[in-house]
Amino acid sequence: MGSRRSRLLKVAHDYYKAGYAPIPLRSGEFSKQPLDASVAPGIGFLKGEMSLLYSVGWGPHPFPWERFDKMFLAAGAIGIACGSISGGLAVVDFDNPEAHRLWRRRNKSLAESLLSVTTARGRHYYFTPAGETAGHGTVTFYIDGCSEKAGEVKLADGYLVAPPSVHPNGHRYRWTGTSFPRDRPPVLPMGDLGLLFLGQHRNLSRTPPLYPLRIDGLTLPGDAQESPELTPQQQRDARSLVYRHLPEKSGERYQCLLALVRALKSRGDLAQLSSQSFRGIVHAWCQELARRSFVQHPAFRTNWCEFERAWNRPGISSSDGFNALLEDLPVQ
Repeated sequence: MGSRRSRLLKVAHDYYKAGYAPIPLRSGEFSKQPLDASVAPGIGFLKGEMSLLYSVGWGPHPFPWERFDKMFLAAGAIGIACGSISGGLAVVDFDNPEAHRLWRRRNKSLAESLLSVTTARGRHYYFTPAGETAGHGTVTFYIDGCSEKAGEVKLADGYLVAPPSVHPNGHRYRWTGTSFPRDRPPVLPMGDLGLLFLGQHRNLSRTPPLYPLRIDGLTLPGDAQESPELTPQQQRDARSLVYRHLPEKSGERYQCLLALVRALKSRGDLAQLSSQSFRGIVHAWCQELARRSFVQHPAFRTNWCEFERAWNRPGISSSDGFNALLEDLPVQ
């Protein structure tokens, strides 16, 4: 039991470092349900914090790493949150075997290019909508030639069960072709998936998007544009972290800024870049700060100086280095 839960904790850290927001789930016949709130007080959580966890993911590290560890050591399974807190992640969830077979036969190249997970009744296919979605939550879809519902596309405000969880019927969720997705999900227009959505025209490529993904909606002024050192995917991954590291109350600005630095440093492909590569990311973060009336010092200049100082400080990725910077508060 201890070994299995230690493995689950390692996977939770792996998912987080890969840009996904992990969600602790229960075990056994309840393994598709979030960890019961009654567990929270026993591992050091306060009333209401579990609700925050499931509504915003781990956010701006509202729970220190040691409590993150406690949560997943108490969990029996693991989920991944969809939406902006996981870099815009969306998932095609097939639960109709016949519809799945029809779709794969017609879309073999696409199916083989997507990250996927075998489930108890079908398959999960991971992707990132290309600047559009068909709405919040989940959207039902069908396959031409199959009269029954084929499944759902999970977009935001929800989660899905992820490997190595075990379904209540005993089936283990598994990645197909690899033990862990090292690459981010491909970016695709919804209309390229070969799915028929309820209430939409069959030619989905001509269906106008209903709203842009939040992480693509940032406009950055002249000198704050992204550095060419960042690839488009790196820019997208870095921007997704902006929304996971924002203060929720007064007095959290500096802590959240340091947490953003730490999160960027945890990505191997980003850690070796200079601080100048993230000028646009910090400016986007400041834009979000300005929308929070309780935040003091949302100005770009102040936050950029503190970001550079933290980025160039050795050891911020370690607990000791992070705590040392946190204690060394800047002059306000």
